[in-house]
Amino acid sequence: DIHLFSTFPLIRRRLHHTLTRAAHVIAVSQALKNAIIELPVATEKISVIPNGVDTQKFFRVDRAASREQLGLPQAKIILAVGRLEPVKGFELLIKALQKLFVDEEKKAALLVIVGEGSERAGLEKLIAKLHLQEHVRLVGARPHGELKQWYSAADCLCLASEREGWPNVVLEAFACGTPVVATEVWGMREVIPNDALGVLTPREESHLARALACALSKSWQSNVLMEHARERSWEKVAEQVEHTFERVLASR
Repeated sequence: DIHLFSTFPLIRRRLHHTLTRAAHVIAVSQALKNAIIELPVATEKISVIPNGVDTQKFFRVDRAASREQLGLPQAKIILAVGRLEPVKGFELLIKALQKLFVDEEKKAALLVIVGEGSERAGLEKLIAKLHLQEHVRLVGARPHGELKQWYSAADCLCLASEREGWPNVVLEAFACGTPVVATEVWGMREVIPNDALGVLTPREESHLARALACALSKSWQSNVLMEHARERSWEKVAEQVEHTFERVLASR
C-alpha cells in the first residue's frame, strides 16, 4: 500500500527495493504513480491503468422497486459502501449527516451504510449519541450481486475516505446511474473528473454536509453516469494490461 506503508521507513525501503527491481509497475491512478515516483522509482517504468467495472453485474434497476425490495423509504437516500474501518471515514460521514440536518435544513434524508468491520460498535454509539437512529441504517455486509439494487435505490453514493487509489464502488455506482459525493483525496479527482458525475469536497464535516446537500438537490443525468462507466469496462482494462505485459516482454 503506497499510501500508508511508504510512510514507515523500514517498509519504505522494502517497497523501493521491490519496485526498482520490477520490470514494470502498474498504478491505478496518476496520484498513485506520483507517490511511487517519490520512493523514488523511474517515471518511465510506471504505467497508469485505472480500475474498471463489470457492467454485466452493475446496471440501473428501477429505483422504486429496489427500495421496496430492500425495505427502504421513499426519501432522499445517501448510500455508503465499504469496510467499517477508520480509513473509510464513516464517523465523519455520520457527523456530516447531522450537519446536513442542522446547517442545510435537510431533514428527510436516510444514510444507509453497507459493510461490516471493527468500527461497527463505535458507529452505533455515535449514532445514538447524535440521536440519528431514525436516519442511519447499518445493514451489514451484503452479497456482491445485490449491490446494484442498493446503488440504484440511492440518490447518491458518498465516500468520506482518508485514502483512496481508484475505488471500485465509484464506477459501480456510475454504472447504476448514481452520482457520487467524495472527499478530494489522492486520485479522486481522476475518478470524478467533472461535476456531471458527482461532487468533490474537502474532508471536513461542514464541507461534506454542503456537498451532500448539493448532490441531493441536483438533477442528475443517469445516462451520462452510465455511459462514463461503460468507457471503463474490465475488458478495456484487460487489453491495456495485456499490452503492457507484451511491451515489457518484448523489451527483454
